[in-house]
Amino acid sequence: MKNIILGGVPRSGKSLLAQRLCRDLGLSHLSLDSLVSAFSRVFPGLGITHAATSPIETARRLSPFVLEWLRHLEFEGVPFLLEGYHLLPEDLRSLDARRYVVAFIGYPSLKAPEIKLRQVRAFARANDWTRDLSNEELLPIIRRYISESHMLADTCSAERMLFVDTGEFFDDALEEAFEVLSLRAEDTR
Repeated sequence: MKNIILGGVPRSGKSLLAQRLCRDLGLSHLSLDSLVSAFSRVFPGLGITHAATSPIETARRLSPFVLEWLRHLEFEGVPFLLEGYHLLPEDLRSLDARRYVVAFIGYPSLKAPEIKLRQVRAFARANDWTRDLSNEELLPIIRRYISESHMLADTCSAERMLFVDTGEFFDDALEEAFEVLSLRAEDTR
C-alpha cells in the first residue's frame, strides 16, 4: 500500500475524500491543517499560521518539517494519508512514486465565486471559521482560492502530478478521484 498526500485549496473536498480513502483503505488520517494550528499556537515565531498573508510562504516554512516527518512516518511503516492546504507540488516532487501517491484538489473551472459561496454556506460545520465572516468578507477569499486553484492546476501539469477539479461537478469529481487514488495506492509497482 502506498501512502497518499492530498493537497489543495480549502473547500475543494480534500477532507471528504481523505476520510473516505482512510476508511476504505485502512490508512491513518493526518491533518496538516491541525499541525499548522498547533505550530501557530505553540511556536508563533515560526510564522507557520493559517492567518499568514501568503499561504505559499507558510507552505515554504512548513515544507522542511513535512518532508522530514514523512521520512519518519515511512520508517515507522504505518500507512497514512496526509492532507492539507499548506502543501505545494514542487515541494513534493522528490517523493518516491513507488511509496507515495500525490494529488491536489481545487476548483479552477468555477466561473462564479458566488456558487462556491452558496456551497460553503450550505455545508459549513457548526464551528466553521467561515461562519464568522459576512458574504462580502468571504467572497474575496473564495476568489483567491480560485486563483490558487489555477496556479495549482498549472503546477501539477508541469510536475506531472494528479490534479482534481471539483469546480463544476463536485460529487462526480470526488467519486472519480476516489477511484483513481484507490487504484494508485494499491498498485505497489
